Parts: sequence; structure tokens; C-alpha cells
Amino acid sequence: MRNSFYYLILVIVRFSYAQQYEIVTDFKATYWCSYQPDSTDSQYVETENFVVLYNAKNHRSLFMPEGKFNKDSLMLNNGDRMEMVKDISRFRSHIPYLVFMDPERRKTTVVGEITGQKVFYETALSEISWVKKDSTRLEKGLVLRLAEADFGGRHWLAWYAPSYPYDMGPYKFRGLPGLIIYLYDTKNHYFFKLEKFEKRSFRYLLDLQNAEKTGPKNFLVRLLRLNLQSNLMMLKKFNINIRVENSNQKTMSADDLIKKAEEKVRRFNNPVELY
Repeated sequence: MRNSFYYLILVIVRFSYAQQYEIVTDFKATYWCSYQPDSTDSQYVETENFVVLYNAKNHRSLFMPEGKFNKDSLMLNNGDRMEMVKDISRFRSHIPYLVFMDPERRKTTVVGEITGQKVFYETALSEISWVKKDSTRLEKGLVLRLAEADFGGRHWLAWYAPSYPYDMGPYKFRGLPGLIIYLYDTKNHYFFKLEKFEKRSFRYLLDLQNAEKTGPKNFLVRLLRLNLQSNLMMLKKFNINIRVENSNQKTMSADDLIKKAEEKVRRFNNPVELY
């Protein structure tokens, strides 16, 4: 009986430890991204900066919106949280999630967090079958080479720099012998461009304890709905009405705003990966 008890404790400790990862990185890349959230509306385009943190020794990497990176860095370093109020634009992100790729575990973990609520899913590490082309281009003295691949239901083109021999790219893109400078799909729904590359050390704690596990297909909708609840349920709680400036000078209730936001969630039907 005692042996069974100690075994149970050991399992619990190992499980808790497995849900926390201290990630040390030594490079940071910043990508500007233009994307089309609704596949049926080419006029609906969002832009956002994303950050990739990378360890050149173990090839672990973290991809996340720059706003989330700024916010998490402030929290991890016990910064002044009033700074978030003073300049909230630095911490805003349309989709607050991160992608952790760990070649040692052969796993990719995608985590989203809204006001303390975490949602995540895990998959096997993506092995992208790149086809290297003979095409090259010269940009600011840097020789770039072209590669193509099918991934996530899209056909992608990547221009990478062999002179920067780091297996780095936005989102889950890896496997090329050089830093990805440009990445885009043939439908022009997603376009990534490297804005800045720097050698900087970071420590990041990824904590999945008490996180809600889901699947890849449900992840984005679940995350967007959590964001919707966080932003709008407070309006409903206090029965706040907002006057919308239009020709009808219509006053919208919290319920109206929630319905409008839910429609926006439904329109976000065009993620990077089409499952």
C-alpha cells in the first residue's frame, strides 16, 4: 500500500514537472505579418508583428505576437504593470498564442492565454518537405535562396539566407539551412517579412499547469471565444450601452456588441493551417 502511495506521488510530481518548461534562447527575430482572417473577403486584412526566440544549440524555438512577448517580458521581469496602461498598444495582439517547438521531445506545443485562462494542444514536430530551387535574389548585400513546400493545406514559398545558418522561421516553419527572410503562401493570405534579427538572451517559463487541453481544429475558435468573453461580458454585467456613430445614431447594448463580436469570430475562418 505504501509503495503504491509513493508511486502515485512520483507520477504526480513528474506530470507537474512535465507541464513546466524553462526555455533559454539566444537569438530573437521579429517578423512583420500581413494576413487575411476571412478567406472570402480579400479586403479584410490584418497586420501584426511576431517574434521568434531561438536556441542555436538545442534548436528550441518560441513564436508569438510581439504584443504578447512585450507583456510576458514585463510580467516575468516584475516590471511596472502601470506601463501596460500607459502604452497599451505595445501589448495588444489579435491572436495571443505562442508556438513552442522542441526537437528533443519531437513535439510542438501551441498555447493560448486569455486573462489567465490557458488553452493548448500538442502535435508531433512538423517535418516540412522543402524543395530547394535554383532561384536566388540579392537584397541589401544578402544572397537569398528560394524553397517551396506544402504545409497545412497551403503551398508556401520561402526565401532564406544561408549566410545566417539558423533553423529559424515564423510559426512552425523550420528545416531550411538558413534563416527565413520572406515566407508567403500562393493565395497571398499570409505574408511574413523579417524586420529585425538580433543576438539576445532570454529566459521564458512556459507553464501548462491548469491549462485546458484541446485539439488543433478547435484551438483557435476556443481561444477567440475566450477573448470575446473577456472583453464583452463585463459590459453585459454592468449593462453598459454604447452609442455607435453612424447615420442612425444607434445605441448598441452589450448583447448587440456580443453578437457583433461573435460574427467577427465566425469570420476568422482562415488560420495558417487549414485542418
